[in-house]
Amino acid sequence: MARYLVGTGSNCWNFTDAYNAAKNGDIIEFDKGYTYELPSFSVQVIEKDLHFVGHVEKKAGNSTFHNVLNAYFDVTNGAKVTFENLWFKTSDNRVALSVTNGADVFCTNIYFEEQILNNEKFLLYASNNAKLHLNEVGMKVVNGSTTTVGVFSSELIIENSRILGQLDLEQGSRMMMNSVHLEHYTKNAICATDSRITVKSSTIKGGNTQNNLPLIWLENVVWASESTSMVQPNYINSINLSENVLFSSQNDRITSINTYSSQVYLEQTTITDIILLNEKSFGVFRGEINFLGNNSEKIDLELNDNSAIFADCLVLHRSVEPNCRVSSSSYLQIKNLSYPEGDIADLNYEISDDSKYVLETSEVQIQPKENENNALEELNNLVGLDKVKQEIKKMVRMVDFNKKRIEKGLPPEKQTLHSVFMGNPGTGKTTVARLLGEVLYQNGVLSGDSFRFVEATESDLISSNVGGTAEQTQRLLEKAKGGILFIDEAYTLHKKQGVDHGIEAINTILKYMEDNRDDIMIIFAGYTKEMEQFLQTNPGLKSRVPNTFIFEDYSDDEIVQLGKSFLAKGGYKLENSDYYAQHVKRAYDVSLDKSNGRWIRNLNEKLVKTFAARVNEQDSEDIETIMNVDIDAVFEEDKYKEGVDGQEDAMVTLDNLIGISKVKEQVKQFIDMAEFNKKRAEQGGTVDDTTLHSLFLGNPGTGKTTVARIVGSILYQKGVISQNKFIEVSRSD
Repeated sequence: MARYLVGTGSNCWNFTDAYNAAKNGDIIEFDKGYTYELPSFSVQVIEKDLHFVGHVEKKAGNSTFHNVLNAYFDVTNGAKVTFENLWFKTSDNRVALSVTNGADVFCTNIYFEEQILNNEKFLLYASNNAKLHLNEVGMKVVNGSTTTVGVFSSELIIENSRILGQLDLEQGSRMMMNSVHLEHYTKNAICATDSRITVKSSTIKGGNTQNNLPLIWLENVVWASESTSMVQPNYINSINLSENVLFSSQNDRITSINTYSSQVYLEQTTITDIILLNEKSFGVFRGEINFLGNNSEKIDLELNDNSAIFADCLVLHRSVEPNCRVSSSSYLQIKNLSYPEGDIADLNYEISDDSKYVLETSEVQIQPKENENNALEELNNLVGLDKVKQEIKKMVRMVDFNKKRIEKGLPPEKQTLHSVFMGNPGTGKTTVARLLGEVLYQNGVLSGDSFRFVEATESDLISSNVGGTAEQTQRLLEKAKGGILFIDEAYTLHKKQGVDHGIEAINTILKYMEDNRDDIMIIFAGYTKEMEQFLQTNPGLKSRVPNTFIFEDYSDDEIVQLGKSFLAKGGYKLENSDYYAQHVKRAYDVSLDKSNGRWIRNLNEKLVKTFAARVNEQDSEDIETIMNVDIDAVFEEDKYKEGVDGQEDAMVTLDNLIGISKVKEQVKQFIDMAEFNKKRAEQGGTVDDTTLHSLFLGNPGTGKTTVARIVGSILYQKGVISQNKFIEVSRSD
């Protein structure tokens, strides 16, 4: 592997010569301060497996890029290329980066900027079975610009990035977004046809209400989102499912959904404005679906044109004329209905003669149970969370202590309830907050005449209008008065740069906490590191929020316990419980996705789908017992398969290297031990406390990098590691 320094210095190459000399696997580094430019009509074609790297400095969360590429790069014909620490600019009417014809591009710590108005070209695009992976990427286009990223018959992965622009997917494309902030107000933020999209832990804002352009427009798309906020305030059509869309949402926060001939599956989702189903659309709502009713000009739910909804529990937060409208031969069935702010009898319905509305029971699931110990029992029965349970016991003991003081005619001790919930995704913060609230309400600690639990995120508190944030925040505080206001991802209220409306929200909350200290409990929740930093931003926060709950990650055994309980709740049994446990533990150990409860829920969902496919294929009568073959099928999906894609046996590759006999012997011993430990773990045996971390020592040119890459491939092929990924860094990185 060679490294070429491109720049203007005496020891530097020019770009063309460096590219021509480079071979697959080589690095082209841009000298610090160097800008590479091409005329607007020129294209820099890349057809080799190369790593382009620049220089960047990070201070106080801000990045200073020292290398600019004002050129059009076209990576094509199967090339595998990495761009790192670079700033792509377009100052004329052209593309910055295209990935075509089976090429694979990985961009990390890259900033893309379009500097002209109404660029007729994409800033980035991928086509013809290409793959574009963006990690820690920033992207900005000027207002009025056309589509920013175009994907055609290709795959787009975006992680840990901030995109200020539009995404367009077509022709059987695939997209995965994780921890992304996407924002675009000129057109749709996402426009997709004939594609598959997965979104997790992200925020999507924008759309153009004035021009009737929804935030998200989908046609013939399979969509799955989780823990994502999709915001286009006061618009009836923020997510438009045009035709033949399968839309799945779990723990999301959505302004509105408007469907045509599509299917909607919601689980524990919050709708701030309205849902409309049209033209034979179908909806299944699992868990509690919260309708906040933030748009005073719209109703909560409407079904038209032979549409149907089957819902577990709808939670409505206002009484309007009507709350629900069902017309044109449509059908609405609700198992449970909740109205925390009043009597269910105050809710209103408009049902046409040819339609039907069925309410199975008016039991209010969100309200406290009849047996006041149920909430506490349910909380104590949650898997894991030992430290959290200990802190809750202290809080409950103080409640009991105050009861005894009151019985003896003594004043109760004042207890400040405001709390911080810190922990990684999927550790149960929202679930625990709701159960804790029920326990406190049942014991008379919360002052409301009914149990009130209001969830909010940054988008619910922040307004882009001057002075609007204080009013918006105040309304939510008043809604939660007498109960709990749960602010998820609270750290997003503090911005390190730009206009910070979050400070206005925080100050409004602090004042309300002071003025109504006995009438509300506020819970700030989020990831541990970010929340610790958030508490340092305002001295008033730390002093007013004395209770800290640390939600630890689940252990392997707890993940298995969670998985079994989820399956049992769904009425499923396991052929061999130990077999399931061994495979789940092994998979979680090597997984890069440590999202706790979400991880095992996703795994179980895949397992149930595999089980259902086998049952249908075999026409089996047993629709309860998940067999070992189902478990094998799920865990074999992502494994290395010999002969697939022409991958050579990495051990053979190692043996074919010239010399280094001692290294070969050491590697084989190392691989044997790693594979032995893997098999021991799979069989439930104990594994010595060993590690894969290694030192490769030797003079230049002795093959350290080559052998390291081969070792990675061997570990992947043997199933010791879960991904065939090799990331190379040097001191400058």
